[in-house]
Amino acid sequence: MGLSVQNKNGQLVGVSHDELGKEVRSDLSPLLVLGGDLHCFLKPILDDMRLKRPATIRSEISKLKSLGEALVHLRVTQLPKTETGWQSLVIDIHRFILTRTDRRSSLRSRCSSDWVTVRGFLISLVEAGIVPVSTYVPPVRDTLDAVNIAPYQDRLLGQSPAKTVSADASVDKLMCSISLARTDAEYLEELRETLSSRRHLHAHSRVCPAETRSVGVQRFKSVATVSPIWKTQGRGTNSICGRGIH
Repeated sequence: MGLSVQNKNGQLVGVSHDELGKEVRSDLSPLLVLGGDLHCFLKPILDDMRLKRPATIRSEISKLKSLGEALVHLRVTQLPKTETGWQSLVIDIHRFILTRTDRRSSLRSRCSSDWVTVRGFLISLVEAGIVPVSTYVPPVRDTLDAVNIAPYQDRLLGQSPAKTVSADASVDKLMCSISLARTDAEYLEELRETLSSRRHLHAHSRVCPAETRSVGVQRFKSVATVSPIWKTQGRGTNSICGRGIH
């Protein structure tokens, strides 16, 4: 099960295979922005990727597309020729991966997943001699304490905007619906009634003891009266199954 890249009709497609040998195609067209530098850019990355499991390859191909999108965003049409140029490009790619606004993923996910993979691509280029060895590649942070998120404090990356909730809005799929319009006493009263009702239904669903089943079927049908004594004697439905029926 190999990995290849095909350029057909102006579209760059990554072709891989899953665990069952089924062909999987992924769009890598953003990388076409590199033009003649595309081959030397992709070769070391794909060589390292071919050594990995099929599931990992599929995941990394999607991140390779993200790297291409970063190059498109930065308007890169050819690889840098100097150490300064490479250093500037690597820093810009890192910034784009962490701060792009067209993704809903959290900042933590971008650091621990997206940048981990893209950084691996850049390290492959360093080891292949394409990126100067002196180029600083930002590390993967174990914590986000040192990451400056001041520009995004109003709404963090990947965080959905807040939804307005009215005072009479209620939430279903709960034991008791929750409404901001009700007082604590009303809420607790409904909770008590709900639990009491469910306990009552559960108690009446219990099976009577075996010894009470000796009552004749005809007698049970002909005598349909239930003595009021079951309401005051015994616990739960045990009194119904005992002397409450006569």
